[in-house]
Amino acid sequence: MFFTKNYRIISTLIVSASLGCSSDTPRLLLDQSRILTNENQYKAAQVLLNQIITDYPNSDEATKAKAELFFVTKRLDKDFDNRMLETRRSMIRIVIAIERYRTDKKKLPSTLNELYPQYLSTLPLDGWGHPFFYTLNSKSEEFPYRVFSMGSESKPIPFNLLHPSLTSQTINLNKKP
Repeated sequence: MFFTKNYRIISTLIVSASLGCSSDTPRLLLDQSRILTNENQYKAAQVLLNQIITDYPNSDEATKAKAELFFVTKRLDKDFDNRMLETRRSMIRIVIAIERYRTDKKKLPSTLNELYPQYLSTLPLDGWGHPFFYTLNSKSEEFPYRVFSMGSESKPIPFNLLHPSLTSQTINLNKKP
């Protein structure tokens, strides 16, 4: 699947580069962006739509591309929100498992693998299909560990940003027993 998806994106970009300045180019790019949109390849469709708007600003296709770009951008935003929600849910499962482990064993796990299979039936992935990271922090009594995802752009998303309510006093997560 990964290969097929990337092959489609790369071949689209190669086709758009090879079309040059033909009078059919904006129409062909628009058609290709619609195919990508139908295949949920919104990022690649966004690139093509922006190319049409930039390279052929006064064409009918540019007008159509602007309208479609609005839809594609909304879909990208919704997809991102859904992935963040999935990441939050997975992270909550991990933190609950860590806390159950700590209650049972009176210590923190050294790795997330120690939670499997007794506390987690599988090690969850974030919304982008990447593993979570777990680090111990012996310098902080308030937050003795961190669980985080690298997110969509491979930049750490710390636990407290994903779900601030889980660091509240009422839940007492991340507190030493």
